[in-house]
Amino acid sequence: MLPPHTQLSLICVIGGSTYAPSAGSRRPPGGGAEGVLVHDVKVPQPGISGRSAQLECLWSAGVKGFYSVRWYKDGEQFYSFIPQNYPEVKVDHNLPGVTVYLSKSNEHIVTLRKIDLVSEGVYRCEVMSEAPTFQTSFASANLTVVEMPGAPQIVGMQDSYTVGETLRLNCTVPDSRPPARISFSVNGRLIHPGSGRITEYPRVDAGGPGHPYALSTTRSQLTLPLGERHVPAVTVECEAQVLSLTTHASHSAHVRPLSTAFSFFNAGSSHAPPPALSWRGVAAALSLLPLALL
Repeated sequence: MLPPHTQLSLICVIGGSTYAPSAGSRRPPGGGAEGVLVHDVKVPQPGISGRSAQLECLWSAGVKGFYSVRWYKDGEQFYSFIPQNYPEVKVDHNLPGVTVYLSKSNEHIVTLRKIDLVSEGVYRCEVMSEAPTFQTSFASANLTVVEMPGAPQIVGMQDSYTVGETLRLNCTVPDSRPPARISFSVNGRLIHPGSGRITEYPRVDAGGPGHPYALSTTRSQLTLPLGERHVPAVTVECEAQVLSLTTHASHSAHVRPLSTAFSFFNAGSSHAPPPALSWRGVAAALSLLPLALL
């Protein structure tokens, strides 16, 4: 039996470390229970040149709270949030490609104005706990910036065709980074790249190959023999894909069917194979023969 007024202290050993619980404690220290812990950093996937970009830092402060939140790009600090300071938000360094939208930034979110290709890089969020430990936790994410082109440019398509003719057109996508991938659809059906109907031309890089911020121009040609299935109209869509983003343009043309008589008299033409005619169709074609000889 313990003597009167004896204070009893309980010592608990957890996982090889000693923990003495105090009033209000709920779990052992570490693992973010009392200190800060950065869980994740989220950036646009991808960022688009000319638009704003929101960087988000997901973190928890623990029971001791936090002292500061700081952001770095490629190891250089450009933003800090310290509640004890006035103003709380501060832009520490003006880095190329990094312009902070202060009114839309706080301890969890930093908004960048009009990013460009120079804005690419590794962004790190670092959170520091309050005194006396000033424990830090951080996480990083890579921001990729794309230069989106305008709508693809379609040239070479006529307003109308006749069954048996061949449609040829070029689709050009200028000034993109990374280079755009071009695909074609005809009346809503994708043309397979291995169909033999698509010709890809060598891309042209502004500033020359290997330039760090070179914009690329890509061009492809579609060659399509027109058949009865394309009557009465054919719509060709050219789609440009830059990473997960797309832009597209489309043109339409009227397609006229071959008349029975026209098909019969041009059976030997290289434009179309001889059609299979019924006896009634042959008789109708022969009845027009005297008119054709006039």
